[in-house]
Amino acid sequence: MDEFTTSCPIGNTASIYKMAGFYIRLMNLPLDMISQLDHIMLACLAHAVDVMGDLQEIIRLILLPQLKKLELEGITFRYQGAEKNFKVILYRLSADNLGFHQLTGLNRCFSGNNPCWMCTETAESLRTIWCLNVRRNRSRHHYDHLISNGNDEQRLAYGIKSDCCLNELQYFHCMENFSVDYMHDLHDGHFLRLIPRIVRDAIDAGFPLPIINNAIVGFGLVGNDGNNPLRPIYLPAQIPENGDNLSGYTAKTCGVLVRLFPLMLKCAGIRLHTPSWLVFMKLQRIIDILYAPSITEATILMFNTLVEAYLKDYIAIRGKMTVKPHKLLHYKAVMEEMGPLRHLATFRYEGKHSHFKQYANVNRCFKNLQTTLADKNELMFARTLMKMKARKFLNLILLSLNDRCQFSWLPRK
Repeated sequence: MDEFTTSCPIGNTASIYKMAGFYIRLMNLPLDMISQLDHIMLACLAHAVDVMGDLQEIIRLILLPQLKKLELEGITFRYQGAEKNFKVILYRLSADNLGFHQLTGLNRCFSGNNPCWMCTETAESLRTIWCLNVRRNRSRHHYDHLISNGNDEQRLAYGIKSDCCLNELQYFHCMENFSVDYMHDLHDGHFLRLIPRIVRDAIDAGFPLPIINNAIVGFGLVGNDGNNPLRPIYLPAQIPENGDNLSGYTAKTCGVLVRLFPLMLKCAGIRLHTPSWLVFMKLQRIIDILYAPSITEATILMFNTLVEAYLKDYIAIRGKMTVKPHKLLHYKAVMEEMGPLRHLATFRYEGKHSHFKQYANVNRCFKNLQTTLADKNELMFARTLMKMKARKFLNLILLSLNDRCQFSWLPRK
């Protein structure tokens, strides 16, 4: 679930024009298929102002009956003369911080108590925490006890604003089916705070901002990295009261900048030894594991050690510690259960928004826009179903992926 702006020229600042999209992916499909936008299915599309005020009731009325039916009755179809029935269960939720708290009925205040949906640390306490206290982790037993026997004050102290209606499903519970998303935690969060700090320290070390920007803009990006050119970094003369924030960068371009920033500076002859740069280099090892297509138990243990060391040093240089870098401490438990976290990232869901934005831009009538966009999506999905009937459908997908992965300097066969 995520919110996005479609038809407002002033962008995301106008919340009245925002849409709320609910998407579904079938995890049984091959990875080559579920990574494509055609196989990310739309469950619901509405104006955000109409549903976010009472999201639990909307889900209970619209989505929950369908999920219960899929869980109990499943889907039956005929294959090679025999009928087969498959049960469909809700496995994981994916959303940004605000969206996840709304979906699970948790408190939506990130500057007070319970900003993290996986533990009960406060916004004040997590500023100095680099090691996870497992006794403060949330549990299904404690949650159910408060829902059944607790009063309103006890529930609010635990961060519960309302009961999560999805817990009525047989195989899902909001305190067990945790998920993380490094796109929102890092690319759209922590990185945007860290990069300005590194740049300001580099300026203090004798490297002017124009030289750093020349190193970024002049670096030759190729392949998928070059589809979105990097912008020069702008920093105000004085640090704002709430700290610097990198502007003009999307989640994808911010990830490219963080991943290649050491190489960019090296090619420009810039050598940094500032405290923030040394901390940043520790982050590079963490990123390598997050982006890895496969991991081992030893890698997970090493990842947790690297995260604790990184957060300790980040706090030591007085970096701004929020719930987003804090959630790195919970990644270990999710990796042990789910494997590589790249399969949980929501980059492709964000890409699905682009279809609706394009249709809204060329649409001349904005009455019942959500219905128009949903109908258009249904037509596109019908075409996808027709394509899936082809005998060599998977082979065609692999060929298209191979064509996309060709680099410009490699000869085509």
